[in-house]
Amino acid sequence: MTSTAAALRDALAQVDTEIVQWKARLAQLEARREGILDSLDTIVYPVLSLPVEITAEIFRHYVERAWIGGPSNTQGPVVLAAVCRMWREIALSLPALWSNIWLDGAEDDSDEERELMKRLFALHLARTGKHPLKLDASAISLDESFAQRLIGVSARWEELSLQILSPDVFPRDILHLPALRDLCVTCDSDEFLDNDSEPIIAFSDAPALRKLQLSDVLVEMIVLPWAQLTELVLKNLFPQHCVEILVHTTSLRDLTIEQTRTSDDPAASVATLSTVKLLKVRGYMAPELAVVDFLALPALEELQVAVPDWPGRYDHLSDFVRRSRCELKSLSITHVDEDLHLTPEDVDGNGLHRFLADTPSVTTLNITRMGWESLNRLLVHLDLSRWMYLQQPATQCMLPNLENLEIAMEGPRILYPEMVDTLQQRRFGERLEERPYGDSEMATAQLKRFRFRIPKIVWGTGTSEEKILEWRAKGHDIDVDDLQIFRLDAEEE
Repeated sequence: MTSTAAALRDALAQVDTEIVQWKARLAQLEARREGILDSLDTIVYPVLSLPVEITAEIFRHYVERAWIGGPSNTQGPVVLAAVCRMWREIALSLPALWSNIWLDGAEDDSDEERELMKRLFALHLARTGKHPLKLDASAISLDESFAQRLIGVSARWEELSLQILSPDVFPRDILHLPALRDLCVTCDSDEFLDNDSEPIIAFSDAPALRKLQLSDVLVEMIVLPWAQLTELVLKNLFPQHCVEILVHTTSLRDLTIEQTRTSDDPAASVATLSTVKLLKVRGYMAPELAVVDFLALPALEELQVAVPDWPGRYDHLSDFVRRSRCELKSLSITHVDEDLHLTPEDVDGNGLHRFLADTPSVTTLNITRMGWESLNRLLVHLDLSRWMYLQQPATQCMLPNLENLEIAMEGPRILYPEMVDTLQQRRFGERLEERPYGDSEMATAQLKRFRFRIPKIVWGTGTSEEKILEWRAKGHDIDVDDLQIFRLDAEEE
């Protein structure tokens, strides 16, 4: 018993000794740590020596928007505020950094994730002070709770984008929106119409509103100050629904129509807008261009068409220009490849040049994704010598007022999938015994080598090369970095 107690006392003494040693070691480490901290404090980082005003300006250029939810963002104000104490103080002193808020969520977000998003949203709003707000809530499913948080700062809305999928979510009251100038609303028209819902009147008192984007929103679903709008984007609507909205926009200057739905039912009438200067028509399917059949824009100066090429496209455009009796100054067209749908009877591919003949006032022409044969035909019709040969005055040529011409060619389609399939077959060949039909003596060899080259060559002569370089030397915008001239007039060695 005595020996056991003595052994325990010895063990305890050893432990006490180790504790003393470790405390001494810990004291040494703490002293060393303090010395390192003191040394760090003496180091001056050049970026921290900048004036606060310069750092603040850098922050403003760096931060695109304040992201809440969704994938992590490396350019938000939260990232800057986490670098050091000085940067945090600067970031928190700049309400503008926190005032452009983008809310990102998904339908399958858990309740915890949505609650976290709401708390972060409240935190960001607290840091905005009284600064005007740019809010994008179009990526979240707006519920009543979130809607109330948005409405709480509605007087500071400057730009607002949101989707209202349920008519019961947004309040039925009129909001006073003195700062709102840019509004984007996405709805579900079927949901509204099926429930026989009352129209949304919340945005009707917005004296500064000038820019509006509506997606799947019918005129009977929302009350807005239509007459004061100057820019309008309509998406995912039938042509007749576009017309029903456009007849109320008496001050419109810029009109964009995207992804128009197609229908066999014609619109009630043609909408004539005497103030529109710019029209953009965009879509993924060719029939979406048919919306121009219901428009007349006598003051139109610029037309941009980004709809796939198809037979009859230029007939629609020609009819639209004639109906509008406008004097176009600028014309932009994408997907110009008439070769896809030429018939043997239409060897001249006269669709584009017939349309251009209806727009003699155009001074700027921009064509992107143009097919090579279409380019060849266009150059033929633009060639002034052709009109001289026909003994017609130059004023009768196509686009006599053209001053700016820009053409971006369609890159050739490389048949990679087909090529891979063929190479896979040829690599292993075809064995005689596997052929279920034909001559038993026929078989294919195994492909052992394959080379595929895509040259960048401009065919021409020495004269054309000199002319191109001469034009570039005079300051014309000509990119010759990849230019190679195959000299047709070069002597063979």
